[in-house]
Amino acid sequence: MLNWAFYRNGLIPRWLSLWGLIGMPLMFASGLLVMFESLNSNASTLNLLVIPLAVQEMVMAIWLIVKGFGDVTTPGAVSEAPDRVPVS
Repeated sequence: MLNWAFYRNGLIPRWLSLWGLIGMPLMFASGLLVMFESLNSNASTLNLLVIPLAVQEMVMAIWLIVKGFGDVTTPGAVSEAPDRVPVS
């Protein structure tokens, strides 16, 4: 959900959120393989399935620390709700 929200809103680069969207099914598949005992929990295949998402999380953390979120506001946007009247 988080990567989908980032992808839709453009708060981080799309390539980074797309990387997370690709890595999540791999991690989910590794969990299913361990749950149904098709794969040993110590198997190197398990690590290969989890590595893309782990690296994406680390890259995203560094990206947010260094650059922060992108600006998604549009020029001339109203900061208050339109049905509210400012109190003088």
